[in-house]
Amino acid sequence: MRCAIADDDGMRLRVLGVGEAPSAGVRKSVIIDPDAATAAISRALDLAERAAGVEVDSALLTLGGRHLISQSRRAVVSIASRSGAVGTGDLNRVLEAAREPSNLDGSEVVHLIPRSYAVDEMADTRDPRGVAGSRLGVDAELVLASTAHLEALVECAHAAGLRVD
Repeated sequence: MRCAIADDDGMRLRVLGVGEAPSAGVRKSVIIDPDAATAAISRALDLAERAAGVEVDSALLTLGGRHLISQSRRAVVSIASRSGAVGTGDLNRVLEAAREPSNLDGSEVVHLIPRSYAVDEMADTRDPRGVAGSRLGVDAELVLASTAHLEALVECAHAAGLRVD
């Protein structure tokens, strides 16, 4: 297990401390012994807190392993503004539409990567904000993780005294 504590100034992260402990209770990125995994998280966290000189109560978790899969997704929404120009709200809506569950089979969306946007028939647009049209589409890649694995990981983090952001 590894833990890094960083300060985020809005532009970049500055690492304050790092801790590492043997990954007891985990095999091939799957938690097989929650108590041992919780102890490993606690140990890595304690070492990182000592190195950083701060205590933390919340964390962002990273994932790895065979339980992660990717799935291509396409979504289309109507552009909402009267001018017909794509706005931030339209971008948020089309990304939410791409994220909506469909045949996830025991998985959850943990990340969405927009590959390209299309406004009406104008495809391969990197940033469609300000482009006029009636329909906004996105081709995106979803990263999915096993719901059971996520729940086990979050439970271990909670047991180690962390709130998961």
